[in-house]
Amino acid sequence: MEISVSLPLILAGAAVALIATIEFVYLVRRFSRKKPAKAETPIRERQVVLRPPVVVPSLPPPTSPQPESADAVRLVILFTDMVKKMNAAKSAADVPGVLARTLADMIGTPSVAYFEYKPDEEVLRLTDGRGLPPGLIGTLSFPVGHGKVGYAAQKGMVMEDRDFEWEGPDEKTRIASVPSDGEPTYFCLPMIYQKQLFGVVTVAEPTYKTPHLKKLLAALADLTAIALNNARLVGGYKQSADTDGLTGLFSRGYLAWRLAEEVVRCQKSRDPLSILMMDVDNFKHYNDTNGHPAGDEVLRRVAEALRRNFRKTDIVARYGGEEFSVVMSGLKKDQAFALAERLRAYIEAQDFPHGAKQPLGRVTISAGVATFPQDAATGEELIKAADTALYEAKHAGRNRVVQHLTADLFAEGDFLEPAAGPSGRTAVLEEFLAGAGEGGGNSAAADRTRSTPAAQPDAGDPAGPKPAPASPSYWVP
Repeated sequence: MEISVSLPLILAGAAVALIATIEFVYLVRRFSRKKPAKAETPIRERQVVLRPPVVVPSLPPPTSPQPESADAVRLVILFTDMVKKMNAAKSAADVPGVLARTLADMIGTPSVAYFEYKPDEEVLRLTDGRGLPPGLIGTLSFPVGHGKVGYAAQKGMVMEDRDFEWEGPDEKTRIASVPSDGEPTYFCLPMIYQKQLFGVVTVAEPTYKTPHLKKLLAALADLTAIALNNARLVGGYKQSADTDGLTGLFSRGYLAWRLAEEVVRCQKSRDPLSILMMDVDNFKHYNDTNGHPAGDEVLRRVAEALRRNFRKTDIVARYGGEEFSVVMSGLKKDQAFALAERLRAYIEAQDFPHGAKQPLGRVTISAGVATFPQDAATGEELIKAADTALYEAKHAGRNRVVQHLTADLFAEGDFLEPAAGPSGRTAVLEEFLAGAGEGGGNSAAADRTRSTPAAQPDAGDPAGPKPAPASPSYWVP
């Protein structure tokens, strides 16, 4: 069958197809292209929106520096000064005095008392204070747990006067059992460190009071206890270093240190200073014959003789081995010689065990005496001068005291032998005294002085020889 299509129909179909194609292409291109960004508005064309300001809380205006409290500054200064002085204290005995002065200045208390704890007696004894009634120090004491002082020590806390009223009936009985006898007890401050009680400080009612006064006093008591502990430790070490273990006398090191001090002091004051060097005669023989324990006992007895025959102000030391030394400040040579001679005679008269076995039949000593500034210019030279005189005494037969004489006055080794005659004097001394018109008499100190050269006749003097000078006088304590 033949189909015939007219030309207008073909053209109309072609037009429809073309329009559909164009529409499709348009749609594809439209949706495939990227969407353009929105244009921003220029700054100058933007609308300015003013927001309300944020309110920040303002800080308080800076204040001008306030002047420091005068009382606070004063307390800090006194507190610091007290700590320095306590740390510088040479012994535990100096610490309570520092605390008493500080409390009086710090809180204005009229009186302060320090009670030292005596563990062997379990009492607190008044040993120091300020503003106390006369005769109270050394006589007042409190057993631990009795009286206000003893009760505060047992409780181990700072107690004010009114605190004692809060205690129970039994405690009040013990508190009232020992009266205070005028001793101030407004505050009682126990001094305890590492559970060790050192003592109690009591003060009268202070004029300066603050809300924290009790805490301040507690801090002072704690610091004082620490200072006492340190001072006792240092004092124990120092005593161990300064003391000879066998005899209990001072050590050689301590002697050298004190001698240097005394030389400087005597240079300023122009006082004489004498020194004695002595040792036990034939001590090696005694040790070898009787044993070292017996020799140690001799040294201890000689040390005790030194203590008995010299002043408390003299520095008595064990120089080494069987050698001893004594520094005598303020004594001239003849005065020191008299003390040394008294010591020699005292030891010779003692009945030492095994003394009869000694070469001289007894335990004896030899000694040399020298004086500053006549014999030496320094402490070292003074020891050498006395040691030289000691050597002379040994060389001359022992059991004697020899004075060191300067070379321009006397010849070396010019000394008298020990007394042997019935008058107690040597023949040389008798001759000297007779020539001086002072014959007779007995002087123990003069027995062992050096001889004075005899007066020589002057050829040009028609009167003949001049009389010898008078014998020296000696001070015997």
